[in-house]
This record gives sequence, C-alpha cells and structure tokens, in this order.
Amino acid sequence: MYSRLAITRRCGAVRPVSWQFALGADFAERRADVAAQVESAIDELTAAVGSAPLLIGKSLGSLAAPVAAARGLPAV
Repeated sequence: MYSRLAITRRCGAVRPVSWQFALGADFAERRADVAAQVESAIDELTAAVGSAPLLIGKSLGSLAAPVAAARGLPAV
C-alpha cells in the first residue's frame, strides 16, 4: 500500500500482483507460480511503459527474487 502511494505520487506505473495458488500446492509449486506471475507482470509493464520495472515484494513476493536477479532488475 505505501509502496504504491510512493510510486503513484511520482507518476510511476504500478502493476500489483495477487497470488492465486492451487489448493494443496507445495512450496516448490508456489515458488514456480510466483515466478510465472511476476514474469508475466514484468513483461506487461515493460511493454506498457517501455522500460524495465523496479520490483517491490514482501512475503510471498520475495520468491520473485530469482526472477529479478535473472533479468538484472532492481528489487526491494
């Protein structure tokens, strides 16, 4: 919430990602789902604004750290 406010006050674009998991998914499946959802969001936002995004994540969003590292993206 506060991250979104800071970004929008600086006229930045925000693409929130909410997690949707299959019931009974184990940790490896959740990690793969987070990575896939974040990859998709990165592609959408990059296409929309023409530049690579800053990733901001907490809790399950931290599972996207390998995605940020692989793409050389800044992340918090």
